[in-house]
Amino acid sequence: MKYYLPTATVLAALIVSGCHGPSSDPGSTAPQGHSATPIKKQAAAAPVKPSGPPRFEARGLYATGWSAGLPKKLDSLIQIIHRSGLNSLVVDVKDSDGAVTYYTPDVPLAVEIGACFKEPRKNRCGDIKAALKKLKDNHIHTIARIVCFNDPILARHHKEWAILSKAGGIWLGRGKPWVDPTIPQVQQYPIDLAKDAIKQGFDEIQWDYVRFPSDGNVKLCKYHHDVGKGQAAIVIAKFLQKAYAMLKPYGVPVSADIFGLTGTAKSDMGIGQKINPIADNVDYISPMVYPSHFALGEYHMPNPNAQPYRTVFLSLRDAHRRISGARAYIRPWIQAFTLHSPRYGPHEFLEEVKAVRDLNLTGFLCWNASNKYDIVESALTSPEGKKVLADLIAGGPKTPPAIAAEESSSGKAAEKTSAKSKRKHHG
Repeated sequence: MKYYLPTATVLAALIVSGCHGPSSDPGSTAPQGHSATPIKKQAAAAPVKPSGPPRFEARGLYATGWSAGLPKKLDSLIQIIHRSGLNSLVVDVKDSDGAVTYYTPDVPLAVEIGACFKEPRKNRCGDIKAALKKLKDNHIHTIARIVCFNDPILARHHKEWAILSKAGGIWLGRGKPWVDPTIPQVQQYPIDLAKDAIKQGFDEIQWDYVRFPSDGNVKLCKYHHDVGKGQAAIVIAKFLQKAYAMLKPYGVPVSADIFGLTGTAKSDMGIGQKINPIADNVDYISPMVYPSHFALGEYHMPNPNAQPYRTVFLSLRDAHRRISGARAYIRPWIQAFTLHSPRYGPHEFLEEVKAVRDLNLTGFLCWNASNKYDIVESALTSPEGKKVLADLIAGGPKTPPAIAAEESSSGKAAEKTSAKSKRKHHG
């Protein structure tokens, strides 16, 4: 396998978590409602076929373990999925606080460290099999979200597996420890949880936080194995390669969440994420292209959050160009929440979906940490939204109405983002 070695940089930003399109003037090339550099028409390359499990075009919502464990809330999400024309639900199996959603006796480490409990009422979902049966009975594709290396529970119970600090003791990022991605036992834990999730009945595995930390004084991080001179990206790629091989006998798709700028940045942004080796070792990559997470000035936009169509389109365009020949398809996370100005509603959300459609991508996932999806339902049940979704589902080669000819973002603006702008929702 060919690995693309990164140069070392520190991510100081980015993160957290009228209509668009061509104007009514056939000669215009700028999305309505936006001032932009001229754009020219250009055919989008056809997506590359993966060599793994049969392709499934997931279009869905995110649910916490708590939402999965509350029958009324789960029923509400199912209804929104059906009314909105969606087909999938991403459910937490292990979240970024380290908690496992349900009791997993076949993964003794999860029980040992107190990530889950034998008593059903102590878990976020007391009966995962019943929840999954309800989803399957409603013909909903289920995706198990497993956070990999942001795990304070495991780090505190096995301090020998935590990222250490050069100043002494355990390194803390925003007051919480991370586990060291270079340690084999740390890598095996999410894989074991994935195997168990498949046995429980999940249709797909999704890796999140499959990276090194970005928040806090990362210069103090001390790892058990070398991560200098591009090694961090190789650690992540080899983990994904090992995980894919171990899950292959189960015949389910495997996906990975990545930062929105991973598709553009030439370095690994200091977190070990390089799009090509990641895309070679999963079936789907899900760039978190939330406009609110892009730095002011990125892609030459004063405020990317105020231009959801162009921000999503350009970032996904870059990712699409760079993974030609890789195994993975692109299936982005898009923003269904408000962070900073402007407030996001049905119009802003639909702008994002249009960008996905115009790149000939046919799947997307909607993120809202509170699992409130009023804007998603309002957008996709409107006459315009129904047509946009129908066009997206139809897919097929076409010339997008607007493809930016401008150069890719350098990512330099991200390094100047304030600490406030670094707030994120996941990944």
